[in-house]
Amino acid sequence: MVGDVEGRLVCDLGGTNIRIALARGTSLSHRWSTPITAHSSFEAALASYLSKMQPGAISEIAIGAAGPIDGKSVQLTNAPWIFETSNISAALGGIDVLCFNDLQPVARSIAALKGDELETLSSGAPGSTAQLAVNVGTGFGAAVLHRNGDELHAAATEAGHMALPAIIASKTPQPNKPDLTIEDLLSGNGVEQLYRHLSSVSHVSMHAQSADTITCPADIFAAVENDAVARQTADAFGFALGVALRDLILAHAAWGGVYLYGSVIKGWIETGQTETLIDGLSAIDAMDDRVSKVPVHRIVRDDAALLGLALM
Repeated sequence: MVGDVEGRLVCDLGGTNIRIALARGTSLSHRWSTPITAHSSFEAALASYLSKMQPGAISEIAIGAAGPIDGKSVQLTNAPWIFETSNISAALGGIDVLCFNDLQPVARSIAALKGDELETLSSGAPGSTAQLAVNVGTGFGAAVLHRNGDELHAAATEAGHMALPAIIASKTPQPNKPDLTIEDLLSGNGVEQLYRHLSSVSHVSMHAQSADTITCPADIFAAVENDAVARQTADAFGFALGVALRDLILAHAAWGGVYLYGSVIKGWIETGQTETLIDGLSAIDAMDDRVSKVPVHRIVRDDAALLGLALM
């Protein structure tokens, strides 16, 4: 049983997994991760975690949820969970419940990340203004960290539901589907669908693997050396990501840097084909010089969302 020293319970609710830890300052302990499909509701998952806690061990709870935060009701975008913050508070004896979009704490964590917790993909001369956190996993999410002196504010977006830029559709082979959003391509499911589409129209034979044996983005990215279609998929993903980042940098004046996060990003970077992202960032002449100076990093620390929740 967890002891009776109070801490903040931090919960990261993604589209696939839920991660929980007990935060005392920025120190995280008693971590727990479980698939969302293993529980009927957030309340059920929380009850399972709390069964290991002693009464009085939690002073408040901070939740990062992969979906828009509208008042006190939360519905995950890519998972079937809906919950009321008032019910969560009542289950925990009336303690305060803080609820954020899941990318807000990732953005907030940027200021606390150390050198070895970041991997630089593109160096530059960062400005002192906003920084952009982008997640590609089950879905696509983004949040912006604004700085005003010593004050930090992480603002949520719903960037994944923006229309896919026309330049991506014109330069990247797409499944025959109208009105694509950014998330339709830049997500786990998007990578899989693109691979299967390219497999169906490609005249290049696949060597190591086939569309029948590849079941997830990690399989696709791991096959790039021997599978021409996997290589084409990785290239298209990188270019599309670069274009999407370019638009978000310009929209939010995020000259302070871009910080990439998520399982799909990790798998794609491991292909070593990150130059396609730079191609996407410079796909349009206007503002190229400004955008090219914005550094791009990957957040290596896999619990950055929990760290951010401890800091929010």
